[in-house]
Amino acid sequence: MITNQILDILLDNARRHGSGTVTVSLRDLGSALALDVADEGTPVLDPKAVFARGATTGPGSGIGLALARELAEAAGARLALSGTGPTRFTLLLP
Repeated sequence: MITNQILDILLDNARRHGSGTVTVSLRDLGSALALDVADEGTPVLDPKAVFARGATTGPGSGIGLALARELAEAAGARLALSGTGPTRFTLLLP
């Protein structure tokens, strides 16, 4: 399932590039579900560039978040950087 692949990428990204505890939460927004993956890090992230292929804040290829966003869009969902202090990514599932 595509959602599992996206979650795997987000969790791996948080483990490799984030810091502190990683949390996953699910919120019911009525017409959509919001899946949040957060860590306790506060890196400086450009919300527009973070999903560009090759963008990275450390070791890695910089394709994980780009791939996760492409998978989300292919499934009719949306992936966004929803917080930077601490870092949080939100996957909106219709």
